[in-house]
Amino acid sequence: MMAIQKRDNLFTGVNPLLMSQLQANNDFKSFHNYYLIELTSYLNDVLPENYQASPEAKLTLHYRGYLSPQTRYPDILLSLGKTITKLKPTPTETIPDLLLPLDTDIIENDELVLIIRSTDGEQFPVMVIELLSPSNKLGSKELYIEKRKEFILSKMILVEIDLLHVSPSPIYRVPIYPHHDKSTPYYVALTNPNTEKLETALYQFGINQPMPKIRLPLLDGDSVLCDFDAVYQATFVKGRYGMNINYANTPLDMGAYSQNDQMKILSHLADIRGEE
Repeated sequence: MMAIQKRDNLFTGVNPLLMSQLQANNDFKSFHNYYLIELTSYLNDVLPENYQASPEAKLTLHYRGYLSPQTRYPDILLSLGKTITKLKPTPTETIPDLLLPLDTDIIENDELVLIIRSTDGEQFPVMVIELLSPSNKLGSKELYIEKRKEFILSKMILVEIDLLHVSPSPIYRVPIYPHHDKSTPYYVALTNPNTEKLETALYQFGINQPMPKIRLPLLDGDSVLCDFDAVYQATFVKGRYGMNINYANTPLDMGAYSQNDQMKILSHLADIRGEE
Protein backbone atom coordinates (compact mmCIF):
# COMPACT_ATOMS: atom_id res chain seq x y z
CA MET A 1 0.00 0.00 0.00
CA MET A 2 1.26 3.47 -0.87
CA ALA A 3 2.08 5.84 1.96
CA ILE A 4 -0.76 8.08 3.16
CA GLN A 5 0.51 11.32 4.68
CA LYS A 6 -1.18 14.63 5.47
CA ARG A 7 0.06 17.74 7.21
CA ASP A 8 -3.12 18.07 9.28
CA ASN A 9 -4.00 15.57 11.98
CA LEU A 10 -6.43 13.02 10.51
CA PHE A 11 -7.59 11.92 13.97
CA THR A 12 -9.80 14.02 16.23
CA GLY A 13 -7.81 14.96 19.32
CA VAL A 14 -4.60 13.06 20.01
CA ASN A 15 -3.06 11.18 17.09
CA PRO A 16 -2.41 7.59 18.27
CA LEU A 17 0.11 6.86 15.51
CA LEU A 18 2.22 9.85 16.50
CA MET A 19 2.09 9.26 20.25
CA SER A 20 2.87 5.54 19.84
CA GLN A 21 5.81 6.36 17.58
CA LEU A 22 7.23 8.99 19.94
CA GLN A 23 7.09 6.60 22.89
CA ALA A 24 8.37 3.53 21.03
CA ASN A 25 11.33 5.48 19.59
CA ASN A 26 12.10 7.34 22.84
CA ASP A 27 11.57 10.62 20.95
CA PHE A 28 8.97 12.39 23.10
CA LYS A 29 11.24 15.28 24.12
CA SER A 30 10.88 17.27 20.89
CA PHE A 31 7.07 17.09 21.01
CA HIS A 32 7.19 17.96 24.73
CA ASN A 33 9.10 21.15 23.94
CA TYR A 34 6.92 22.11 20.96
CA TYR A 35 3.69 21.65 22.88
CA LEU A 36 4.85 23.65 25.90
CA ILE A 37 5.97 26.61 23.79
CA GLU A 38 2.64 26.53 21.92
CA LEU A 39 0.69 26.30 25.19
CA THR A 40 2.66 29.18 26.71
CA SER A 41 1.93 31.37 23.68
CA TYR A 42 -1.75 30.40 23.75
CA LEU A 43 -2.11 31.19 27.45
CA ASN A 44 -0.48 34.59 27.09
CA ASP A 45 -3.10 35.39 24.44
CA VAL A 46 -6.08 34.45 26.65
CA LEU A 47 -4.95 35.13 30.25
CA PRO A 48 -6.19 38.25 32.09
CA GLU A 49 -3.82 41.15 31.50
CA ASN A 50 -2.16 40.97 34.92
CA TYR A 51 -1.06 37.33 34.47
CA GLN A 52 1.89 35.88 32.59
CA ALA A 53 2.80 32.37 31.45
CA SER A 54 6.51 31.49 31.34
CA PRO A 55 8.18 28.23 30.25
CA GLU A 56 10.61 26.63 32.71
CA ALA A 57 10.62 29.62 35.06
CA LYS A 58 12.77 29.29 38.15
CA LEU A 59 10.99 28.83 41.48
CA THR A 60 12.50 28.72 44.95
CA LEU A 61 10.88 26.55 47.63
CA HIS A 62 11.43 27.66 51.22
CA TYR A 63 10.97 24.84 53.72
CA ARG A 64 10.01 24.92 57.36
CA GLY A 65 12.65 23.74 59.76
CA TYR A 66 16.22 22.86 58.89
CA LEU A 67 15.98 22.15 55.15
CA SER A 68 17.67 24.54 52.74
CA PRO A 69 15.67 26.25 49.97
CA GLN A 70 15.35 24.23 46.77
CA THR A 71 15.03 25.32 43.14
CA ARG A 72 12.35 23.87 40.86
CA TYR A 73 11.63 24.44 37.16
CA PRO A 74 8.01 23.64 36.26
CA ASP A 75 7.22 23.19 32.57
CA ILE A 76 5.04 26.33 32.62
CA LEU A 77 4.52 28.83 35.43
CA LEU A 78 1.52 31.19 35.60
CA SER A 79 2.25 34.28 37.70
CA LEU A 80 0.31 37.30 38.82
CA GLY A 81 1.96 40.68 38.30
CA LYS A 82 1.10 41.95 41.76
CA THR A 83 1.22 40.32 45.18
CA ILE A 84 -2.12 39.03 46.42
CA THR A 85 -2.65 37.19 49.68
CA LYS A 86 -6.42 36.67 49.58
CA LEU A 87 -7.33 33.51 47.68
CA LYS A 88 -10.80 33.38 46.16
CA PRO A 89 -10.77 30.38 43.80
CA THR A 90 -13.16 30.18 40.88
CA PRO A 91 -14.98 26.84 40.42
CA THR A 92 -14.05 24.86 37.33
CA GLU A 93 -16.88 25.08 34.77
CA THR A 94 -15.98 21.93 32.86
CA ILE A 95 -17.34 18.87 34.61
CA PRO A 96 -14.55 16.37 35.40
CA ASP A 97 -14.96 12.67 34.75
CA LEU A 98 -13.52 11.67 38.12
CA LEU A 99 -12.68 13.37 41.42
CA LEU A 100 -9.72 11.70 43.12
CA PRO A 101 -8.80 12.24 46.79
CA LEU A 102 -5.27 13.44 47.42
CA ASP A 103 -2.71 11.05 48.84
CA THR A 104 -2.88 11.21 52.64
CA ASP A 105 0.87 11.85 52.64
CA ILE A 106 0.11 15.24 51.07
CA ILE A 107 -2.90 16.10 53.22
CA GLU A 108 -1.23 15.25 56.52
CA ASN A 109 2.18 16.79 55.78
CA ASP A 110 2.31 20.34 57.15
CA GLU A 111 6.07 20.58 57.59
CA LEU A 112 7.43 20.34 54.06
CA VAL A 113 6.99 23.65 52.25
CA LEU A 114 6.34 27.06 53.72
CA ILE A 115 6.02 29.30 50.67
CA ILE A 116 7.12 29.47 47.07
CA ARG A 117 8.42 32.48 45.17
CA SER A 118 9.68 33.22 41.68
CA THR A 119 13.03 34.92 41.12
CA ASP A 120 11.18 38.11 40.19
CA GLY A 121 9.91 39.59 43.45
CA GLU A 122 7.10 41.43 41.65
CA GLN A 123 5.62 38.19 40.33
CA PHE A 124 3.31 36.05 42.50
CA PRO A 125 3.33 32.37 41.39
CA VAL A 126 -0.18 30.99 40.97
CA MET A 127 -0.15 27.83 38.85
CA VAL A 128 2.25 25.28 37.44
CA ILE A 129 1.57 23.18 34.37
CA GLU A 130 3.37 19.91 33.71
CA LEU A 131 3.27 17.88 30.50
CA LEU A 132 4.21 14.44 31.79
CA SER A 133 7.27 12.91 30.18
CA PRO A 134 8.49 9.28 30.21
CA SER A 135 10.92 10.15 33.01
CA ASN A 136 8.04 11.52 35.15
CA LYS A 137 6.21 8.21 34.83
CA LEU A 138 9.08 5.72 34.78
CA GLY A 139 12.76 6.44 35.54
CA SER A 140 12.26 9.46 37.83
CA LYS A 141 8.72 8.71 38.98
CA GLU A 142 9.48 9.08 42.70
CA LEU A 143 11.19 12.44 42.11
CA TYR A 144 8.16 13.66 40.17
CA ILE A 145 5.77 12.52 42.92
CA GLU A 146 7.85 14.48 45.43
CA LYS A 147 7.82 17.57 43.21
CA ARG A 148 4.05 17.54 42.73
CA LYS A 149 3.67 17.14 46.50
CA GLU A 150 5.82 20.24 47.00
CA PHE A 151 3.72 22.29 44.59
CA ILE A 152 0.44 21.24 46.22
CA LEU A 153 1.72 21.92 49.74
CA SER A 154 2.85 25.35 48.52
CA LYS A 155 -0.78 26.08 47.53
CA MET A 156 0.10 26.15 43.84
CA ILE A 157 -2.69 25.20 41.45
CA LEU A 158 -1.36 22.22 39.51
CA VAL A 159 -2.32 21.14 35.98
CA GLU A 160 -0.91 17.87 34.64
CA ILE A 161 -1.29 16.71 31.02
CA ASP A 162 -0.71 13.02 30.31
CA LEU A 163 -0.55 11.85 26.67
CA LEU A 164 1.61 8.78 27.40
CA HIS A 165 -0.72 5.78 27.30
CA VAL A 166 1.96 3.09 27.63
CA SER A 167 2.89 3.81 31.28
CA PRO A 168 0.78 4.18 34.44
CA SER A 169 0.09 7.58 35.93
CA PRO A 170 2.16 8.86 38.88
CA ILE A 171 -0.99 10.50 40.28
CA TYR A 172 -2.65 8.76 43.19
CA ARG A 173 -5.68 6.64 42.20
CA VAL A 174 -5.74 7.47 38.48
CA PRO A 175 -7.24 4.34 36.84
CA ILE A 176 -4.44 2.36 35.16
CA TYR A 177 -4.85 2.10 31.39
CA PRO A 178 -5.77 -0.22 29.72
CA HIS A 179 -6.62 -2.54 32.62
CA HIS A 180 -9.21 -0.50 34.55
CA ASP A 181 -12.80 -0.11 33.29
CA LYS A 182 -12.76 3.65 33.97
CA SER A 183 -9.34 4.25 32.42
CA THR A 184 -8.59 6.18 29.22
CA PRO A 185 -5.31 6.55 27.34
CA TYR A 186 -5.11 10.31 27.98
CA TYR A 187 -6.21 12.85 30.60
CA VAL A 188 -5.72 16.34 32.04
CA ALA A 189 -5.60 16.56 35.85
CA LEU A 190 -6.36 19.72 37.85
CA THR A 191 -5.50 20.02 41.55
CA ASN A 192 -6.50 23.22 43.35
CA PRO A 193 -5.16 23.09 46.93
CA ASN A 194 -6.91 26.37 47.78
CA THR A 195 -10.36 24.75 47.98
CA GLU A 196 -11.97 23.22 51.06
CA LYS A 197 -12.15 19.74 49.59
CA LEU A 198 -8.69 18.55 48.60
CA GLU A 199 -8.94 16.42 45.48
CA THR A 200 -7.76 16.12 41.90
CA ALA A 201 -10.25 16.65 39.06
CA LEU A 202 -9.58 14.25 36.19
CA TYR A 203 -10.67 15.13 32.63
CA GLN A 204 -10.37 11.99 30.54
CA PHE A 205 -10.41 11.53 26.76
CA GLY A 206 -9.59 8.77 24.34
CA ILE A 207 -9.33 7.82 20.69
CA ASN A 208 -10.99 10.28 18.29
CA GLN A 209 -12.05 12.54 21.16
CA PRO A 210 -10.80 16.13 21.43
CA MET A 211 -8.68 17.19 24.35
CA PRO A 212 -10.89 19.12 26.81
CA LYS A 213 -11.55 22.81 27.21
CA ILE A 214 -11.13 23.50 30.93
CA ARG A 215 -11.77 26.70 32.86
CA LEU A 216 -8.73 26.99 35.07
CA PRO A 217 -9.13 28.83 38.37
CA LEU A 218 -6.64 31.60 39.12
CA LEU A 219 -6.71 34.02 42.07
CA ASP A 220 -9.14 36.61 43.39
CA GLY A 221 -12.01 35.38 41.21
CA ASP A 222 -10.00 35.28 37.97
CA SER A 223 -10.07 32.29 35.63
CA VAL A 224 -9.03 31.34 32.11
CA LEU A 225 -10.66 28.96 29.63
CA CYS A 226 -7.92 26.77 28.15
CA ASP A 227 -8.51 24.81 24.93
CA PHE A 228 -5.89 22.08 25.23
CA ASP A 229 -6.97 20.52 21.94
CA ALA A 230 -6.39 23.72 19.93
CA VAL A 231 -2.83 23.76 21.30
CA TYR A 232 -2.29 20.11 20.35
CA GLN A 233 -3.50 20.62 16.79
CA ALA A 234 -1.35 23.75 16.36
CA THR A 235 1.66 21.80 17.66
CA PHE A 236 0.93 18.94 15.25
CA VAL A 237 0.80 21.25 12.22
CA LYS A 238 3.57 23.69 13.10
CA GLY A 239 5.91 20.88 14.11
CA ARG A 240 5.10 19.11 10.81
CA TYR A 241 4.56 15.85 12.63
CA GLY A 242 2.29 14.67 9.82
CA MET A 243 5.40 14.16 7.68
CA ASN A 244 6.45 11.34 10.03
CA ILE A 245 3.13 9.49 10.01
CA ASN A 246 1.96 6.95 7.44
CA TYR A 247 -1.75 6.18 7.79
CA ALA A 248 -1.21 3.03 5.73
CA ASN A 249 0.36 1.59 8.89
CA THR A 250 -1.03 0.84 12.33
CA PRO A 251 0.40 2.36 15.54
CA LEU A 252 3.53 0.78 16.95
CA ASP A 253 2.84 -1.50 19.92
CA MET A 254 -0.90 -1.75 19.29
CA GLY A 255 -1.13 -4.07 22.28
CA ALA A 256 -0.60 -1.10 24.59
CA TYR A 257 -4.13 0.07 23.70
CA SER A 258 -7.29 -1.54 25.06
CA GLN A 259 -9.18 -3.89 22.77
CA ASN A 260 -11.93 -1.32 22.35
CA ASP A 261 -9.45 1.42 21.43
CA GLN A 262 -7.68 -0.87 18.99
CA MET A 263 -11.01 -1.36 17.19
CA LYS A 264 -11.57 2.40 17.08
CA ILE A 265 -8.11 3.02 15.63
CA LEU A 266 -8.44 0.31 12.99
CA SER A 267 -11.92 1.49 12.00
CA HIS A 268 -10.75 5.10 11.59
CA LEU A 269 -7.68 4.06 9.62
CA ALA A 270 -9.94 2.07 7.29
CA ASP A 271 -12.02 5.22 6.74
CA ILE A 272 -8.88 7.24 5.96
CA ARG A 273 -7.75 4.64 3.45
CA GLY A 274 -11.19 4.44 1.87
CA GLU A 275 -11.56 0.77 2.71
CA GLU A 276 -14.98 -0.84 2.86
